[in-house]
Amino acid sequence: MHLRLGDDCEPQEHERWVDIAVARHVRVLELIHYRCQFKPMPCPKSLFTCKGLVTLRLQQVMIWDIPSTIFLQSLKNLSLLCVEFLSGDEHVHRLLSACPVLETLIVRRWLVDCVTIFTIAIPSLQSLHIMRRPDFHGTTDGREYVVSTPSLKTLKVLDKFSRFRSLVKMPKLVNAEIKIRQEDSNKIMGCLTSSKYLSLCLTSAGSVLMAKSCEFLCQLEYLELCTKCSSDWLCLLLSHSPKLRVLRLNNAELF
Repeated sequence: MHLRLGDDCEPQEHERWVDIAVARHVRVLELIHYRCQFKPMPCPKSLFTCKGLVTLRLQQVMIWDIPSTIFLQSLKNLSLLCVEFLSGDEHVHRLLSACPVLETLIVRRWLVDCVTIFTIAIPSLQSLHIMRRPDFHGTTDGREYVVSTPSLKTLKVLDKFSRFRSLVKMPKLVNAEIKIRQEDSNKIMGCLTSSKYLSLCLTSAGSVLMAKSCEFLCQLEYLELCTKCSSDWLCLLLSHSPKLRVLRLNNAELF
C-alpha cells in the first residue's frame, strides 16, 4: 500500500487509511508526506501494531510515541527519510530493537529530527545506507552515529556533517561507498577489511593513520576514488590491494 500525501491532507484522513491497511495485514506500506517547508505529519500509532509488515517506508513524518510492546517480527526493509523522533534517541533505539529480522535500513536525517546519537545495533542487518541531509546545512554539528551491524554486506555512508562515535568490525562486508568527515577516516577504513568493491570520497587524515587504515584492505577488486579529496589514498590503496582489477578516478566529488 502506497500513501502519498500533500499539504491538503488532514492527519485524521491518512490515519484512517493506515488503520485500514493494518486491519488488512499489509506486507508493504509506504507513508510519504510531501511538504515544501519540511513540516512532518504525525505517524499513526496503529502502524506499530502491524506485525505482518515486511517493507516500511516513512518520509517526512513525525513519531510522537512508540509503544513499549512494539514488535515488528516480519520487517526486513525499513526506510526512515526525514523522520522526526520527538523523544529523540530513545525512540530510535526502541524502533530498531523491535525489528529482529531487519535486513535493509535506509536513513536520511535532517536538522529537526531531535536525535543526537542515532544508534543502529541490528545483528541481522545486511545493507545500511546513511544519506546526507537535504536541509542545505553546510557545517558539522554534534550529531553522531553508533553502528553495530556485524552481518553487514553493503554499506553506503554519504554524510560529511555527522560523526561516528563507534563502529564494529564487519567481516562480511563486500560493497562500500564512503563519504564522511576526515576525523572518522581511521574508524571507517578499519571496518572495510573484507570489502571487494569500494568507492571513496574522503580527505586524508595523516600519513601514519592512512597507512594503518589500508594495511588490511587486501580483498579489493574494484576501487573508485574522488581525486578532488581522496588522491592521497591512491598509492597506499594500490600497494595494499594485490587483487585489484578495476581502478576508476573521478575528478569531481562522488555521490
